[in-house]
Amino acid sequence: MATPLFEMQQVHLSYTNGFTLDPVNLTLSRGTLCLISGPSGAGKTTLLKLMTAELNPLGGKRLFLARDITRPDPAALSWFRRQIGIVRQELSLLQDRSVLQNLLFRFSVLGIRLNQHREKPHQLLGRFRLQHRTHALPGELSAGERRRAELACAMVGSPQIVFADEPLANLDQANKQNIVALLLELLDLGTTVVMATHDSWALELPATHKLLLKRGRLQ
Repeated sequence: MATPLFEMQQVHLSYTNGFTLDPVNLTLSRGTLCLISGPSGAGKTTLLKLMTAELNPLGGKRLFLARDITRPDPAALSWFRRQIGIVRQELSLLQDRSVLQNLLFRFSVLGIRLNQHREKPHQLLGRFRLQHRTHALPGELSAGERRRAELACAMVGSPQIVFADEPLANLDQANKQNIVALLLELLDLGTTVVMATHDSWALELPATHKLLLKRGRLQ
């Protein structure tokens, strides 16, 4: 039996403000889609941050490729972060750098030498339909183009999982469909996609896992 890509076993968290995320059990395999839904304040972003190790749980266990990353040391955290891509709810592109420069910066952060991957930035620009916006600054992009640029940056390290927090927010239907189509293409490449959304249209997608959160509790 294949080793699960990612697991959460009875993972839970409490904040000092009284918000509690009840225990979560989840097993993700390669090339699968996981949708997390729920109203504002339900805990979707908190759950995503627990999955990406931006938060550590109060209890339970978090595993990646059977390696315990519940409370990772710096080396383990660095290793894990190189295996994942993150598309944040708030846009995180560097505003004073072009689309291409944002990609190159991401390569640098991950320690990937471009002399060994010279064509990779332009391949990503092509995959996410940004060839014509290579030298544009984020402020010059449309909402859909900015989301595609965020996705391209998330894919720089060829991650095994992409975590996307409300990637369809503030997009018209045509751009929502474009973003979802790109995410589904990642599944065909064997990349697992975890998407938090409150978009009713997206929730009809054929996901392997559909998690509904209400006040920190899975329904």
